[in-house]
Amino acid sequence: MVAVVVTLVLASFSFSPASASAAQLEILSVIYPSQVPYDKTIPVGVVVSFAGNFTPTVSVFYWIISNSTSVGGGWRVVEANPISIIPAQGIATYSASLPSIAFGDTLAYGMSIVFWVEAVSGSIMNSTAHAPGLWNPNDLEGKFLVQVTDPYPPTIQYISHSLTQPTSVDSVTVEAAFPMNGISAPVTQAQLMYTVNGSEPATTLNMTQSSAMTQPTASVFEATIPAQGTGSHVSYSVTGTDAAGYSVQSSWNSYQVSPSLTEIQQAKQEQAASATRLEIGGGVTAAAIIISLAVLFYRRRSQVRSGIRSLAAKAPSAYNAFTASVILSIAVVASAAFLILQFGHAWLALAALLVIVELWGLADPRVSSIFGIVKAPRSGLPGGIFEAFRTPGAPLLVSAYTLVFLETFLALLLNVGGFIDRTGLLAIMHFFATYALIMVLLAAVVRYLSYAFSPTKSSS
Repeated sequence: MVAVVVTLVLASFSFSPASASAAQLEILSVIYPSQVPYDKTIPVGVVVSFAGNFTPTVSVFYWIISNSTSVGGGWRVVEANPISIIPAQGIATYSASLPSIAFGDTLAYGMSIVFWVEAVSGSIMNSTAHAPGLWNPNDLEGKFLVQVTDPYPPTIQYISHSLTQPTSVDSVTVEAAFPMNGISAPVTQAQLMYTVNGSEPATTLNMTQSSAMTQPTASVFEATIPAQGTGSHVSYSVTGTDAAGYSVQSSWNSYQVSPSLTEIQQAKQEQAASATRLEIGGGVTAAAIIISLAVLFYRRRSQVRSGIRSLAAKAPSAYNAFTASVILSIAVVASAAFLILQFGHAWLALAALLVIVELWGLADPRVSSIFGIVKAPRSGLPGGIFEAFRTPGAPLLVSAYTLVFLETFLALLLNVGGFIDRTGLLAIMHFFATYALIMVLLAAVVRYLSYAFSPTKSSS
């Protein structure tokens, strides 16, 4: 508006009294912009020459058109305000703003304003437009046209994707909403760019406008990212372009792809198969070691006899056999505990070791308990049972039965609690049954060696 006022003032001084006398009333110039943003008013400046003592009044008649349709019910009129009047030169300048707030008219992108100017001085009237097309907005002779534009980039209301934790079999739909207020230029095109694990260049998808009126005040666009592999990191960004040609791009959002249910089940099956292979491998290895030791002892039985007899002279034979049984029990259980620990069942491994060590303490005549949880009875039937437990090979047998029943019970608790499935339960039961069988074989070997190298037998 300041620029228009300065221009009008300069224009008013550019006319001499001689030119002013050329006509009683004349509209010399109309200054206006050809385009105006939707959130601005249209400044109109008018320079008028006049003669006589009557100061002219200037009016601006305007018509708002949107999509070839009249807005506001027809012609409106705005009285222009005088800025400078120089009677000696017969020059006056005026200004007006369109549209008038008195009518409540507002501008919006895509509208057009058609206007013409009228000047009146006493009984003399002059205008830029003349009959017969004076009141026809489509007849632009003597009229002026202003286009309403949107010079601002659009904004993004929100962006979201359909799944919070997509898996490797899920495609993900990205939705973007752009505000639609009826004033600014609407977004007419949107594109989705996405990358997988930072790969370049990004893949671009054209987004389609949603027909569902979930957001009556927004234009909603969507596109679908195909399913990606487990562990993939997907990043995406949305670009929207409005009808005026301006664009906006969102920041990069992302999501992580989780394994599908089928992949999880396959992983559990592979884990169970791996556990079974470890069990079988451990069992075969232990059996091979036992057989190798048995063959070695048999071939060198004379040396082994002399060594055992030497030890037997220092301590009772039953006690040596008991100690060997317990040491073998702990070794086997420790091996099983180490393997089960690899599969995340730490407290199963700990429970097995604690029980075997406590059984050792109960059976040891010098201790009667390691942790003090239970005291071994010394008399009666319970005492007789524990006395039998101290015979050669018996600790291995008791440890085998205890390992099977204790770990089966604990595995059942895990299954009931939902920590392992039926496949995991069977794998754990099979695992400890294998090691229990190893201890039974070791018990037989210890029993045989104890009998074969007994001092009583040799003296007979």
